[in-house]
Amino acid sequence: MVENFVTIDIKYLCGKFLDGDLAMLQFDVRQYALKYHFVLMCRYRKKLFKYKRIVDEMKRLFVSIGKDNGFLVEVTRIDIDCIYFTVNAAPDISPNEIIVRLKGLSTYLIWKKFPTLLDIHFWQEKPFWGDGYYVCTVGEIGTDAIYNYIERQGLIGSV
Repeated sequence: MVENFVTIDIKYLCGKFLDGDLAMLQFDVRQYALKYHFVLMCRYRKKLFKYKRIVDEMKRLFVSIGKDNGFLVEVTRIDIDCIYFTVNAAPDISPNEIIVRLKGLSTYLIWKKFPTLLDIHFWQEKPFWGDGYYVCTVGEIGTDAIYNYIERQGLIGSV
């Protein structure tokens, strides 16, 4: 776990990014402004986010897991079979490490909360996420470009 992590109100942080100004986070004497954009797909492109209770729980889980592991998560959009989100993290937390924590813990906790609902979609295994993911850093292209891209995806409204 990251100690002495300075937490910043997510609305303030998002406002900073929307203005194109990367907000600086501070950890001990280091300062950094690293933001990643991620996309995760449900296993077999199952339409699991058609259930509002799964959408609400997944948003809550992502923010909670991020907070417990020393990074800030903002879920920007959830379509019927995928989730778009951004993460602010310290340089010593790799994008792969972020994904491993988010996918592993969210799968375990979502199955714990909705076993009957998920059993309808998966018979012998207990997955939630597909094997891969997409990640890019938010920097030169700016957050506005990423938010515009996300808004053009899918037909389900922003969450």
